Amino acid sequence: MSEFISNALDTVITPIINAVAKVITLIISTRWSAIIVGFIAVNVIGFILMKRDKEYAQKEKWRVRESTLLATAAVGGSLGIYAGMYKFNHKTLHKKFTILVPMIMLIQMAFVSYEIFSRIFKI
Repeated sequence: MSEFISNALDTVITPIINAVAKVITLIISTRWSAIIVGFIAVNVIGFILMKRDKEYAQKEKWRVRESTLLATAAVGGSLGIYAGMYKFNHKTLHKKFTILVPMIMLIQMAFVSYEIFSRIFKI
């Protein structure tokens, strides 16, 4: 019985370990490092834009355009825009933002997941 469990665990754990190793290799590669740095940068920019727009709204100054905020989300900053929406309680009542930003985020997550898994499993 113990040998059966050991063999079963080997057949399950070995592919998982190999998949994780491939993901780590992809992340460490130069191309993926640049993509990750860019992703972090555009999300930080999106978060800052939401903060600044909220401050401008409170001070009744010129605002950041909604199209700029949505474009930032579309080019990869959806997580930063989404986090900024709820951190600063800004644009959370606008259907345009409460629907589009999560949709953009899901599409981006699906694309990234496909890219990673297609490289791991050579789809």
